[in-house]
Amino acid sequence: MQPSRGIAVLTLIGLLAVPVLAGAQGDDGRWIGTWSTGPLALDPPASPEAGEAAAGLPFGAPVRQADQTLRQVVRTSIAGTEVRVTVSNVFGSEPLAIGAAHVALRDEGSRIGDGAPLTFGGKASVTIEGGSTVLSDPVELEVPALGDLAVDLYLPGDTWGTSSPATVHSTGLTTNYVSASGNHAGAAELPVESTLQQWFYLTRVDVRSATAPGAVVTLGDSITDGTGATPDTNSRWPDFLARRLAEAYGERAPGVLNVGIAGNRVLSDNPGFEFLRQAGLPVPESDGPPNPNAMFGPKALDRLDRDVLLQTGVTHVIVLESINDIGMAFAAAEPTAEDIIAAHRALIQRAQAQGLTIYAGTLTPFEGALYWTPEGEAKRQAVNTWIRTSGEYDGVFDFDVAVRDPDAPTKFRADFHADDWLHPNDAGYEAMAGAIDLALFDPEKPGPPVSVAPRTAWGAPDLGGVWDFRTITPLERPAELGDRAVLTPEEAAAFAEQAIAGLNADRRPDDAAQDVERAYNDFWWDWGDSLTEDLRTSLIVDPPDGRIPARVVGVDEADQARRAGWHRPIRERVVFYGPARGPEDLGLSERCMLGFNAGPPLLPSAYNNNLQIFQTPDHVVIYSEMVHDARIVPLSEDHPHLPESIRQWMGDSRGRWDGDTLVVESTNYTDKTGSFYTIIDSYGSGETLRLEERFTRVDADTLLYSFTVDDPATFTRPITAEIPMQRSDLPLFEYACHEGNYGMTNLLAGARVQEREAAEDEGGADGR
Repeated sequence: MQPSRGIAVLTLIGLLAVPVLAGAQGDDGRWIGTWSTGPLALDPPASPEAGEAAAGLPFGAPVRQADQTLRQVVRTSIAGTEVRVTVSNVFGSEPLAIGAAHVALRDEGSRIGDGAPLTFGGKASVTIEGGSTVLSDPVELEVPALGDLAVDLYLPGDTWGTSSPATVHSTGLTTNYVSASGNHAGAAELPVESTLQQWFYLTRVDVRSATAPGAVVTLGDSITDGTGATPDTNSRWPDFLARRLAEAYGERAPGVLNVGIAGNRVLSDNPGFEFLRQAGLPVPESDGPPNPNAMFGPKALDRLDRDVLLQTGVTHVIVLESINDIGMAFAAAEPTAEDIIAAHRALIQRAQAQGLTIYAGTLTPFEGALYWTPEGEAKRQAVNTWIRTSGEYDGVFDFDVAVRDPDAPTKFRADFHADDWLHPNDAGYEAMAGAIDLALFDPEKPGPPVSVAPRTAWGAPDLGGVWDFRTITPLERPAELGDRAVLTPEEAAAFAEQAIAGLNADRRPDDAAQDVERAYNDFWWDWGDSLTEDLRTSLIVDPPDGRIPARVVGVDEADQARRAGWHRPIRERVVFYGPARGPEDLGLSERCMLGFNAGPPLLPSAYNNNLQIFQTPDHVVIYSEMVHDARIVPLSEDHPHLPESIRQWMGDSRGRWDGDTLVVESTNYTDKTGSFYTIIDSYGSGETLRLEERFTRVDADTLLYSFTVDDPATFTRPITAEIPMQRSDLPLFEYACHEGNYGMTNLLAGARVQEREAAEDEGGADGR
């Protein structure tokens, strides 16, 4: 029998309306999912005799339910003042009769407390056409977060007396109850005849909440479904996540909706018994092709709409799928890692097209599992590398790192798996939930969180590549702007126009003899053409006035005396205060020793505002285009700072990770290095400088760089600046400093001319 097209269409329209209704915030709140599950088809037995024979087999016939009441227990994730329930016959081919329904707070075991009958369009019973789903009327009930609800469904028919598949979730891991004959919906004490660990026909529970910001849907396979967790303890990783969110955000926590299905794949539907047979397990012989919606369920690409996009109030998705795409293929070449990645891209695109934020978990280890192969391991590594490094998901949670054995990273930690080397145990699931950054679900953050850093193959934030830090935002706030920290868009446009015009002005003096000297205009200047995205009036963010702070008494006077007396060493990058007497009187950049934007710290300057970062698990290299200054920064604690007696031009840098931020601390500067630089000025001596730099990959194209200069011998307070850098597809170009260093060659050539002239003058005087 085919499903009724009219009912199916009306039901679909009703479901499509749910997210719209959930978004309408009123004084009494909005509807948000508090519990959900991923439905499957479970075929009925051909006869009662066949059902009895299959009852004890894996993936056998459903428990017989004939004129009985099901009491099913679900765990809420968020609280609400009203509740409604979704009942589904989506995989059925014939109508399903629900004679009565009830929802209540579970007391203990099968006993219930406060509750109320459920109605459907005002009626106590409902018939659900095959392929359809119904939503109950709302019921007033104070539903707690992280509490148990009991939903009763009275089934007057016989589930073994039909050819229609049941809509179930097989891995419930929760004790549910089947009554003796009759309608016992709402009975405080259910006359229990049997129990089961599956959910039948029940797919979602919504609550009305005035505080929850939305719902997080976890899409996955058995590792999300909770295989290996202790039954009746709510120890799946989404359960632990719900607890963590509730502890962190209280009534502002989002709902957590677990739609994991054991054995599920992204690319392929249920393979039936063939996979189990190939693994060497005893399974029944198959009669024809498997039901694509049974056992391990329809592929994630097909169930995304129903199980994820149509969830009430959904705002975020966490995907942990594809270990079965890999494992069930054993050593076969297909699906390839590229095939799996393409399927994940489709999930991303469809979720983001609906305005959802979609995260991914890395695939956990599986060596030792019944379907592990070296070929499959290579695919897992390739898929994980893409998940970590591509930046295509809005964020990544490294479940692999959370549960793997550090000494054998292709395997689970021995104390984290459920004796099958594939599924976590309770401790493993808790560790996975602990790897999730709760800040990404902070209800106080406006809008969806920004993309987080792509990852390297070893799990660190990927900072590698070429980064462009040009900006016309000045280092210091212009004095005339006073306390104005940001500009309006109109002011920013006018400022940019004026700045660009000034930089591109013809700087040639009127004296034709000096036609080339200082003729820097648009051919040379490359500051860029835009302010920072937030339209700040200065790169300096602290002190609050956006200005370089006052110096310690005596510093300015010492700097002025040093310049006036041409005291060496010259600390300035470029010298403007008089003709040099020799090479040592030129600035450090003119001598090609340090680029005038290379730092540390890095500062935008006249040109070549590019750097490249290289990474290994224990080192980072920061390589500047100008003069090609390079800093090799160890990340390991095995590399302490150099002894204080060893000093270097660019200091001694050591790095560490602070979450997703690389922190580089530098000390041990020489007395030839200034404490802080602008293009023209140098302040104090770097001997007592402690510099902290922070590199944060905020999205695929942006690296936020900030630094703090802390030198109490030079400044009365630290200086902090922030500079956003943009990813560049261009390579670094050779900066042939000495080849174009006419200042040095002309200085030396001029000195030789002066020496000859002096010698000739001396010779002429002697001849007279």
